[in-house]
Amino acid sequence: MSTLQLGTSVYYPSSFSSSHKICSTNLRIPINFYPNHSENFSFSAKYNVKSVRSLRNKRVFRVCCSAETARGSEIKVKEKSVSVILLAGGKGKRMGASMPKQYIPLLGQPIALYSFYTFSNMPQVKEIVVVCDPSYQDIFEDSKDNIRVELKFALPGKERQDSVYNGLEAIDPNSELVCIHDSARPLVLKEDVEKVLKDGRHIGAAVLGAPAKATIKEMLDVGVRLAARFHSHCPQTARLYYHPPSDDHHHHQPLSGHLDHHEMLEKSTAIAGHGIKANSESFVVKTLDRKTLWEMQTPQVIEPGLLKKGFELVNREGLEVTDDVSIVEHLRHPVYITEGSYTNIKVTTPDDLLLAERILNTR
Repeated sequence: MSTLQLGTSVYYPSSFSSSHKICSTNLRIPINFYPNHSENFSFSAKYNVKSVRSLRNKRVFRVCCSAETARGSEIKVKEKSVSVILLAGGKGKRMGASMPKQYIPLLGQPIALYSFYTFSNMPQVKEIVVVCDPSYQDIFEDSKDNIRVELKFALPGKERQDSVYNGLEAIDPNSELVCIHDSARPLVLKEDVEKVLKDGRHIGAAVLGAPAKATIKEMLDVGVRLAARFHSHCPQTARLYYHPPSDDHHHHQPLSGHLDHHEMLEKSTAIAGHGIKANSESFVVKTLDRKTLWEMQTPQVIEPGLLKKGFELVNREGLEVTDDVSIVEHLRHPVYITEGSYTNIKVTTPDDLLLAERILNTR
């Protein structure tokens, strides 16, 4: 599960005029709208400023967008303008089955074919590029007579981003949008796909998501045995020491000067993040505000040119990303969350398979 934390405010340079207008309802929030101060921005008149307040040299816009406002009647996704990249190359080890999870039968049909048919019946879709091992291509080829779109194949890569790149290389260069979907999400609704396509067309990048329901805590993986020595003359401060794996307590290595509790936590987090590991102990740092957390789903919809620019940056910098819109986030381009459905689950375990069967039986 990918979880994204959203800030409640979006920061703009002080030169950004409050006469510019921004949408003002409640369902969607741009997740990485941090423009450079040197850039000029303008927004169409259909937006409204909800609230503006000053914070030092920046202006803070509280932005809440609704699907209805941003998805006005003027936003259209043309017929045969979308290329779908269906990722079906995963191994699915957690399922414990003899085949990858996306090919396990779900009520008599391979899991991957559910979303495959959903996309193939949409008038906006011109082609589906299935990224899969060649030994499983026949599952899709046997269904070719039942679809009205072009079928293509690409080879999976070592990582997800490599598979997406291979799929991107195979799409029609005239496509206006690329729609990337995990084939292990068989229950995605056509209505939700249409919503995220419109948002992708409007903004350039959009992703289906759902507000987090679980309580999520941020953990500190100490990794090393960090000893905090508090001082009798100033009990609010401490000094961090690293216990070597040899447990030689006579040779503790100091890692910091005197720190208060907050600084000590930051320092120990940085140490753990740099790969010094011995014990695997975890401690709660804080409980995250659930109102700012969203679970990411697919499809993720991006303009092809924007995605290609993102890949150029990712490859040039040697970056690793966990989902598709993260590639675009590195370009500092806004990405919108389209509110989807909780039933759009990813089938990764036997319990997920049972849940998917129950959901399908109610449709």
